[in-house]
Amino acid sequence: MNTTRRLWVGLGLLLAVAFAVLLAMGWELYLKAPPMPERVVAANGQQLYSRADIELGRRVWQSIGGQQLGSILGAWSAGGAGLERRLAAPRGVGAA
Repeated sequence: MNTTRRLWVGLGLLLAVAFAVLLAMGWELYLKAPPMPERVVAANGQQLYSRADIELGRRVWQSIGGQQLGSILGAWSAGGAGLERRLAAPRGVGAA
């Protein structure tokens, strides 16, 4: 097999393995997704919100760029947590 053909075969194998890994990781994320309740009810039985309300809130959160700040579940990304600490720190503390 000549060199060019070997390089193309290697590239094809590399791409196939890379996409297989991406698909496997995506499947794991799909399986580990948080549960989505059909409805949430209060202790007295009154419905607080439905699955449609949750989906609407998720779409609004994403439309305003909320996914750039952190998870819709409330967990901050590492960058967001650092920003929060810097904003909460008193001015002038630790300044040289």
